[in-house]
Parts: sequence; C-alpha cells; structure tokens
Amino acid sequence: MRTCQYHPLQAATFSCASCAIDTCDQCSDESPGYQQVNCFVCAGNLAPIATNNQAEPFWRRFEQAFRYAAAPQALTLILGLSLLTSIAAYLPFSIVWYLAAFAVLMKYSFNCLQHTAEGQMEAPDIAPAFTGGFSLLLRLLLIFIAVAASISLVYSIAGPVIAGIVGIIAIAALPASIIIFAMTDRLGRAVNPLQALQLMGTIGLPYGLLLGVLVVMSGSVQVISQLFGELALLLNSGVSNYYTIVSFHIMGYMLFQYQAELGYESEASATPPPSRELESWALAKARVLVQAGRYDQADKHLRQALKKLPGNNTLHSRYLEFLLATHSPLRPKTSDRLREFACRYLKFLLRKNLDYKLSAAYLRIRKALPDYQPDCAELRFALARACRSAGQPNEALTLLNGLHKTFPDYKELIPAYQFMADTLEETPGMTSQAQKCRVLLKKLVQRKRLSA
Repeated sequence: MRTCQYHPLQAATFSCASCAIDTCDQCSDESPGYQQVNCFVCAGNLAPIATNNQAEPFWRRFEQAFRYAAAPQALTLILGLSLLTSIAAYLPFSIVWYLAAFAVLMKYSFNCLQHTAEGQMEAPDIAPAFTGGFSLLLRLLLIFIAVAASISLVYSIAGPVIAGIVGIIAIAALPASIIIFAMTDRLGRAVNPLQALQLMGTIGLPYGLLLGVLVVMSGSVQVISQLFGELALLLNSGVSNYYTIVSFHIMGYMLFQYQAELGYESEASATPPPSRELESWALAKARVLVQAGRYDQADKHLRQALKKLPGNNTLHSRYLEFLLATHSPLRPKTSDRLREFACRYLKFLLRKNLDYKLSAAYLRIRKALPDYQPDCAELRFALARACRSAGQPNEALTLLNGLHKTFPDYKELIPAYQFMADTLEETPGMTSQAQKCRVLLKKLVQRKRLSA
C-alpha cells in the first residue's frame, strides 16, 4: 500500500511527480483557486492514486455484501420481482412478464455494480431500474449468443473435447465479461476473450475466489429447487434474485478494489477532497512545508495566514512553536524573527484574556532569547503577575526592574512597584531590596502628587 509521505500510517490518495512523493487528502492542496488538487510544496498538479490503496479486500467483505442486498430498497425489488415471477404463469403473455422481471433485475444489478465500482457502498434507488432494462437485456443476450457461437465454431473445427474446455473457460470468464461491459459499455470488448483473460490474469487468485463464491450461491439455489420443487417457486425466485444482486455488488467491489490495475478511475479517486476551512488548510500546509524542510516557505506562509486570520489563537501558537523550533543563535535571522513575533504573541494572549498561557510562553521565549524583554510596560506588568502566580518570582522581578526608567510615563508605575515590593518581601534573601523598593515607591507617589 502506498502511504502518505507525511503520515506513514495513512494511505496515499495523490501523487506528485515533481517531488516524487505521495500524499493523503490532508496533505494535499484543494484550494478553490486551483482547477485541481495541487502540491503544498511545489504547487504542481497532483495525480489521484486509485483508491484500491484504501479498499479492504473483497473477500473480507462478504458479510457486508450480503447485508448490501438486504437493504430496504433492494429487498423491496427482490420481493416484488419474486412475486411477479411466481404468478407470471397465470397471467396472459406470461413470457413478457418473465422477461420484464428479468430485465428490471438485470438493470438494477448493473446499477449496483456501477455504483459500487464508484465507491458507493449503499444499495442504489430502485426507480432507475424500471427504464432501459430491455435494451440492457438485449445486449446481454448478444453477449451470450456470441459466446455460444464461438463454442459451436470450436466444436465444429476441433471437436467436443476442445469445445468443452473452451466452454468451461467461457463460463469462468463470464464475470470478467460482465465487469468489462460495466466498465466500457461496449459489446465488442465484453465478448473479446483476450480482454476477459487479461482481466482475469490481472486480478489473479482473487478472481478464482469470486468464481467459487458464485458457484456456491448458484448451487444453493439448485438445492432449494430440488428440495421443495414447485412449492418453493417464490422462495427460489427470491433467493436467486438476492444472490444476483450480491454477485453484482461483489463484482463492482472487485472493480473498485483493482481499479488501478484495470485502468479504471472511480469517482471516489477522481473527486478532489472537499475544501477545508482556512485555518485547517493553513495549518496543514505549514506542517507539510516544515516536514519537507522548506522553513522559509513555511515562515512566509504562516505570516500570510496570520494576516488573513489575525484573531486565530491556533495559528499564533503554531507560529511561535515554529519560530522556537527553528531558532538558532548561529542564524541571527531566526532570532530577529522570534524577537519580532514574541511581543506580538504575548500581547495577543493578553488581549484575548489568555493570561494562563503568558508565563509559560514568556519563559520559553526567554530560554531561546535570554536577553529578551517586552517593549511594552503594560505587558511587562502582566507578565510579572503571571510569572509570580506560576512560582517564578525572580522572572517577575526581572520584568519590573527599572520599569520607571524605561517607561517613566507609564500610568501603572505605582501599582507595578507595589507589586514588586510585595514580591521582594516574599522572596527569601530580598529584604533589603524590598526596603529600597519601598523608598522608590514613596518617591513615585510624591512625584505623582506634585504633578497632579
């Protein structure tokens, strides 16, 4: 199974020829501005990978296959057609009623096959089965006539033994012919023995398993006929109709599962994933760019995303994580970016009333930038309160130290130094500094009175 370059446990749904990588829906760019799904890294078009990567093998879905034909809409059709065939012998023009019932059953069965091949695992509506059934029946009849004529021709040329072998092969290839007919809607390809043999060879052993299942179901219908005879006409017809729908569903699922090998593209693989919210899209692209090592692109992308979503908490947090992860003292540019965004991020938290995040964010920034101090007095005071509450009194004191010199016009200087004095008094070994802070606090109070 081909897996996503960035989610190794996730099946891939798209492939980038330029980057030589496979991606899942989450790691692919389905932006409405593009005509199709593009690569987050190189912006080139992505080619869909057939969904057989994700499809569970059909032999593990037998229980679901039998439930498929037990859906209300399918059961309604099965019971209705069974009742019709049971009483058709007592109706005028009985052959017409038999043919009509068989035509409807075949049309619905082919609908089931085609819907399943497109990745739709629920039985379709029965209404379309009542139109076009006779045309389909006629084309199926032509397939059987072509096969019978071929066997007769072999019999006349090579004798009964070879004809018998050809007949067995033809019967074994019948499901393949039906699948080809459903794929192409062309009789010529459906009756072409080379096409059928190629399909059988492509699928391989699982095709033999399909034949075994079809033989078992056919045999069970014969057993019912032998056990109950004419009394079981309604039951026999119902079981036969039920097995027919199950068989066509399994053939459709086989086409869905092996669509890449068979050159068939279902809607499930061709349809691009639905567009995401801008936040989800932006975060997905940022993650892919980072994992691809495109750090400058990721930085530019996250900045652009923040301009479009200036109030988004997740994007702000993700950009800070990115800056911290890519920061290196050996690269001054990374320090400049982190220093520039740090104050903006801390102010964002303060503005959004996310005070509980302040101290942790500030301490992580200080670890990367030991000399960092916010350029805003209000922010420094808020950070000091947060750090003290988080059990980091020394950080709180560092934030407030010299505040009156750096921001002499700050309106909250007195509360800030009152807070600083209280913090110093609570900190062991800081009694003398607390007294000095109290002296400074008195001067600030006097200066304020004089200015008033």
